[in-house]
Amino acid sequence: MSLTSAEGSQPIGRFISDGESWQYEDFRSDLNSTGKTDSLETLESFLYDLKSISVEAGAIGYISYDWGCRSLGLNARCVEEDSWLIPHMQFLVFERLTHPPVALVTSATTIPRAFTRRDLDAIVQNDAIRPCVSKSRYLADVRQIKDHIAAGDIYQANYTQAFELRTDLGSAENVNRLGSRLHAPYGGYMRFGPSSMARPDGSIRSFPAMAIMAASPERFWRLRSGVIDSRPIKGTVARADSASEDRRRKRQLLASGKDRAELLMITDTVRNDLGQVADIGSVKTDALVRIRPTPSVWHLESTVSARLAPTLSWVNVMKALFPAASISGTPKRRAVEILEILEPVRRGPYCGAIGWVDVKGDADFAVGIRTCVQIGNTIRIHGGGGIVADSNPEAEYYESLVKIAPIIECLFPARSSTNAPEAQTAQGANA
Repeated sequence: MSLTSAEGSQPIGRFISDGESWQYEDFRSDLNSTGKTDSLETLESFLYDLKSISVEAGAIGYISYDWGCRSLGLNARCVEEDSWLIPHMQFLVFERLTHPPVALVTSATTIPRAFTRRDLDAIVQNDAIRPCVSKSRYLADVRQIKDHIAAGDIYQANYTQAFELRTDLGSAENVNRLGSRLHAPYGGYMRFGPSSMARPDGSIRSFPAMAIMAASPERFWRLRSGVIDSRPIKGTVARADSASEDRRRKRQLLASGKDRAELLMITDTVRNDLGQVADIGSVKTDALVRIRPTPSVWHLESTVSARLAPTLSWVNVMKALFPAASISGTPKRRAVEILEILEPVRRGPYCGAIGWVDVKGDADFAVGIRTCVQIGNTIRIHGGGGIVADSNPEAEYYESLVKIAPIIECLFPARSSTNAPEAQTAQGANA
């Protein structure tokens, strides 16, 4: 993904789904098509029909994390109304879709920015920032997840918290601020105008204009010429200002038994998910426990690949892998069920899939972490991390903050952190 993935001045259509119904808005004819069939399969059908117009056509958009509740067969809070009426998926359709680079490694990616716990407290205590979860609630929820792990319900769960930021700038100005400092390998920016859909009961559901600004370090999955490539991230430690301390923390992460165990669990889940759609015997781990730098943290990453079974398509891959193992937990269904009870704010595009698919069936999606959603003058941003048996709740809280602190600083450059000296720094997890 990139900011220039679509060529041409305007999209030719928009596909939107609220989880119950879908709607295709044809911008060329101003006509809408609606239905209740499977949303992903319907989008695939629309794209297939576009082959007669352009062999380079494709769609860019997102699938929200909350769509995963339906895909897992859960009837939890995630299917209820949210204070933000965000569609479960939206895609803009273009006659020509370029295939942008997917690993934009730049020097800015590896310039560390260290945050102390005092820095992080100052950032989130800004008057323009409203936490959707109190710190005490966050700590209590982490302890409850640890209780579930001790009881044998799950092995890991990725708990997240949300913040709402007030801004005087439009999304285009805000994304320029982010892009000038955060060079993520899977960055993206998309805007969707307001829309409305007819519901099964005959009522009309209206959705506001919204923008998504993503600076994700994690590939969800890519499909090229029948080969699937997934790169889950799990395990994190905060960066340091000095080169020697930064290298020490990198080595510390690589040697961490806890973080390695987290990554191995998630990698096994990805292998099992891919096994549902792969040619028999084609699933393999190409890389395990590899380091991934970001401006504020080091991550651990693995690469799993497989050859897609001949009768299947990108739709089957999305259904098999969604939601991503790294931002849900193990076992996935039970972890998502527990998280839906604990988290008071729906994730929306955050932790969902953000990317593109073309008429040939090739696709590339990032996991929607380090991702902001702007509606009007409010930006919602989430941060989180993987909770395991030996997680420290206080440390997990600050790990969730250190991941989003660079984004908040970009959006509020005049209100940067204190940078006051402090013995204890924010060290650490993945969301």
